[in-house]
Amino acid sequence: MSLRRRLALILILATGIVWVAAMVWIQTSTRARVEQALDARLAEAARMVSSLLSDRRIDLQSGEGPTAFELPHQPSGEYDQHLFCQLWSLKGDLVGQSGAAPNTPLSPGAEGFSDSEIEGEHWRVYTAVNAELGCA
Repeated sequence: MSLRRRLALILILATGIVWVAAMVWIQTSTRARVEQALDARLAEAARMVSSLLSDRRIDLQSGEGPTAFELPHQPSGEYDQHLFCQLWSLKGDLVGQSGAAPNTPLSPGAEGFSDSEIEGEHWRVYTAVNAELGCA
């Protein structure tokens, strides 16, 4: 094999390796940033619901069993993501939930982020504890 061919092959391989490494790094970095943005949205939604409860804009005393309520929602087209909310008393009773949220607890109840699987579906959960109202 001539020197030119070897040099061309080395340059092509080196360039390919650099491009593949750059693609992997960009994908990993982008995925991490998207997950951070979605986690921030999830935490903000939990704080918003906690605030609505504190301001008594969501009434949980309307009868027996869990109260159903709607979260403020702005449709965003085909990329619409659904947020579901559950309100549990610190004693462990379901006191309210949004729309089609499952009746099964989505998190172990500890404040912060957690991941769970319910009926084969993955859930990313943020738990905000409102000790003043006795719910999470």
